[in-house]
Amino acid sequence: SLKVLANSLYGSVGYDKSAVYSPSCAAAITAIGRHCVKMAARVLSGDGLVTLYGDTDSVMVS
Repeated sequence: SLKVLANSLYGSVGYDKSAVYSPSCAAAITAIGRHCVKMAARVLSGDGLVTLYGDTDSVMVS
């Protein structure tokens, strides 16, 4: 899944001992994740659902 891939990539680029260490890439990965969660909440609210809770990787709606 995309989430597993993103988490693995984040771990690789976010670890300061990694050969592919890149704090800016790690920050971009988390920014994209936040954007996707916010966009999901926006789309679901447009369908008449109410966002009850949002986390780093999920949105609970009713």
